Amino acid sequence: MIFDVRRFFVVSALSFMLAVPAFPQNAPAEEPRALTKEDIERAQFREQTKDRIVANVNGSIITLSDLRKEVSRYIPALQRESKTQEEFFQKVDDFFQGTRQTLADTQLLAARFVDSGKIFPEEYIDAQIEERIERDFGGDRVKYLRYLRNIGSNPIADRKQMRDSIMADDENRSMVREALGEISPAKVEETYRENIQSFRRDESVEYAQIVLMAGASQTDAEVKEAATRLSKELQSGKANFSDSAKFYSRDDNRLSGGYLGWRPMSEPHEKLAEVLKTLADGAVSDVVELPQPGGNTVFVILKRIAYRPAGIIPLDDVREQIENSLRNNMIQQLRTQKMTELREKYFIRYF
Repeated sequence: MIFDVRRFFVVSALSFMLAVPAFPQNAPAEEPRALTKEDIERAQFREQTKDRIVANVNGSIITLSDLRKEVSRYIPALQRESKTQEEFFQKVDDFFQGTRQTLADTQLLAARFVDSGKIFPEEYIDAQIEERIERDFGGDRVKYLRYLRNIGSNPIADRKQMRDSIMADDENRSMVREALGEISPAKVEETYRENIQSFRRDESVEYAQIVLMAGASQTDAEVKEAATRLSKELQSGKANFSDSAKFYSRDDNRLSGGYLGWRPMSEPHEKLAEVLKTLADGAVSDVVELPQPGGNTVFVILKRIAYRPAGIIPLDDVREQIENSLRNNMIQQLRTQKMTELREKYFIRYF
């Protein structure tokens, strides 16, 4: 049979250690029974869940326990995100491989930091550890030590992990600074032209609304009269739209003053969309009646804040977005290049 590593790691990460012995203890020596599939699986689980080395990065060892500590806390989230058991196992496998690579990259970057001749005082690590104890454990060092013991670590290992992380973070920031050159306007314009269709937008409107409907002691006629009176007060400036929405509106947007933000014009009810198209920016509508299937009516007052026709977004509106995208691509490309060089320069072996 082929042993499923993904299933093993789920069990390992969740600490579901099988308690049943791999071989029957009470079977007569002279009449051993044939091993079953379950016996073999138990033996394999027992062997595979022993702590072992999974990577050697420039002399720094990464163990199965290191991976368990990193991956186990994400298992519940991976379960929630998975529709099937097979999908769950695949997500765990992918996460396992990604985490191993991340831990290895941290060691590579730490080695690069050391070889560059840069140093930082040990007092800085002391301060970081004290800050962590204060932040995560309320300043209780006993709780901190108990936590380390529970995850199979100790103060020396934790200090090394923090030192490596600090050095790796510094190297990452160095690569980012190296890639943060100025993005030329010509490059931005070229990218805009080459991807012009991705900057197409639908007709949209920014608006707010007040929604009124009859309660147990009201009739539609009474609510319509109150809505009409409120609409005229808003149009004349006697009432504030946001304050009125918070006080009168019956929908979920009342706490934000009825503000719905930018929405595609296809999203509002057809009657509301027609009114929003004819309103001027900043104008308040008359009452719009929306009959409901149950016989009641919903009364809506709209305020159009801004409007955008369908078409291509102007370059000036997306210039910053393009610059950020180009810069992120440069950072990613440089990091990929540098990490490839580090993997070739330093010894790294996976087990």
